[in-house]
Amino acid sequence: MQLWVWVFGKTKFQLCKSCAGKSRGSCGPGILSGKTRCFAVGLSVLFLAAALFSGCDRMDVSPNTQNSIQETTPAPPSISQRPLTDAESTINWGSLTEQQIHQILADHPDNAKAWMELGRFYLNASQGTNAEAKRKLELADQALNKAIKLNPDNREIYFALDQVYQELIYKFRKEFPIKRRQRFLEELIDRFPDDPRAPLALASMYNYELNLPLAAEEWAKKALKLSQQKNYGFLRRRAQQLLGRIYMKRGKTSRAEYYFTEAAKGLKERKPTGDQIYWACPYSALGELYTMLDKPNKAAKSYMDAADLERDQKDKQLLAAYKAYVAGDYKNTLKYIDRTLALERKSTYLEFRGYILLYLRRYKKAKSLFDEILSKDPSDIGARVGHGHLAIINKNYRYADELFKDAEDDAVARIKGVRQIQGWLQTDVDLARLTVEMIYLGQAWIEANQNRHETAIEFYDKALNVSPDNLLAQLGKANSLGGAKRLDLAEEAYREILKTYPENPHALSEMGRILFNKGLDEEAEKYYKRALEIDSGHYTCPYEGLGLVYLKRGKTDLARKNFEKAVKINPNMEYKKLNGLAEIYINEGKYKKARKLLEKSMENYPYDEEAKKLIKKLDSAVNTKRAE
Repeated sequence: MQLWVWVFGKTKFQLCKSCAGKSRGSCGPGILSGKTRCFAVGLSVLFLAAALFSGCDRMDVSPNTQNSIQETTPAPPSISQRPLTDAESTINWGSLTEQQIHQILADHPDNAKAWMELGRFYLNASQGTNAEAKRKLELADQALNKAIKLNPDNREIYFALDQVYQELIYKFRKEFPIKRRQRFLEELIDRFPDDPRAPLALASMYNYELNLPLAAEEWAKKALKLSQQKNYGFLRRRAQQLLGRIYMKRGKTSRAEYYFTEAAKGLKERKPTGDQIYWACPYSALGELYTMLDKPNKAAKSYMDAADLERDQKDKQLLAAYKAYVAGDYKNTLKYIDRTLALERKSTYLEFRGYILLYLRRYKKAKSLFDEILSKDPSDIGARVGHGHLAIINKNYRYADELFKDAEDDAVARIKGVRQIQGWLQTDVDLARLTVEMIYLGQAWIEANQNRHETAIEFYDKALNVSPDNLLAQLGKANSLGGAKRLDLAEEAYREILKTYPENPHALSEMGRILFNKGLDEEAEKYYKRALEIDSGHYTCPYEGLGLVYLKRGKTDLARKNFEKAVKINPNMEYKKLNGLAEIYINEGKYKKARKLLEKSMENYPYDEEAKKLIKKLDSAVNTKRAE
């Protein structure tokens, strides 16, 4: 049966194949938002209440998406329903005012359709949590109960009434007994035993409001079975989503992952068309689960999948950007923060983008962005911190330290300030924390770059106290442990990092460096090669490490090849590659090339004793040649 629905919103109405809205920005079940009203024509109208379950579970979906999700759900095969009158068939109920509906009821007091639409009108008008909103919901309750008395076989009316009860519980829980809705849903199950919506709603109530996970599991499975029997794909995915939430709450993470994945699989099998937008909830739930399981790469991938489905949702894009950052995936971080900025150009988002440009070594663009922010607000904390990092790159450590110290108190206070804003999101807090982390990271890098690794470790610990999952702080601390010759602790730190980030090329390469310094050349070589399997075109350290391994073994040609590759990728970072290649050139009598490399090595890291020794060796070789 073809299902057509008129949708009335803030803009002009449009014709679409189905409509499913959500209520009040939560991800619990809901029928219609206050911004979208629908009514269906013919028998298909009775299944419009599939929108009851169009929301995600609690925190998975954003309010704007709720009003745009559209999925076609087939109508039940056999529903007892009286024929529509001519008047009911032609009236666009969603465009009527309260007075106009009352006028229809004055002429047709036994018209169940009119009473139902009056109840819907009051439901949609019940915005807020004041006394007037409560009065509207009570009027909706009365109107819908009147409609049920006149037409007790109309399922649509019952599920509209359940939405009223849900709103009353959400907004006025102290005054509206939750047991009343529970009994009502149980009556619905008895009346319509073939309908999966009521058991699904009851399962959701048991899980969230009543905290009875075993009962929630039982009813969710019944809803899933009914959905599968009737081939209701949308409701099947909703039941799978809820089961995943139930199992995650109980700590059964494997079962939760299974059901979230099944829901996501079913979602992926549906190919979106121009007039269909799909809820991203299974992917968001997987992201939450993987975050809980400390699997940042999988979490980032899931949140990015969710953001790809809901591209017009700023919060989805921002969350994907931040999770990609946590996973160390800076290219995708930039991709999703750019999407965020296309939807809302906010200073904290611009700061975040600037930090990522720094990580990607796009220093000119980062400076331009920080300058743009400061031109509008000279006191902006994040932009000042960004300039501090640019000062580090230019080796102006004193100025960088001044900027960081000046910004620290304001940055810490901003975290508290964000939490005091009504409706704040966790990602807003995360970005406020990130600025504080960037301050401590900057101070740590100032110390590490000047060979003061013990002090650097203290600052890395400060950053990790703010955010234990900060990958750069974890890597930096492990690196400084190695620089401080605390090799066993450094090895332990890298092994911990690799448990969470087994594919991180930086951790793999640095692990190789620690093993090389401990004299474990063969193991070190394996880690360097593994790092290059992941990133062979941008990261110099694995080439540098392999060069040192081969130089130590006397394999000069292999050593030269790897040193030259490292220098070609980035001559302005690191110094051991320059030293190693310079040593080869000295032995080959290429003194000018060797000196140029050693001068660059000292420029990159002026505290290196090895370069100083090689310069002495070079001078001695040059003097010997002159004496000849």
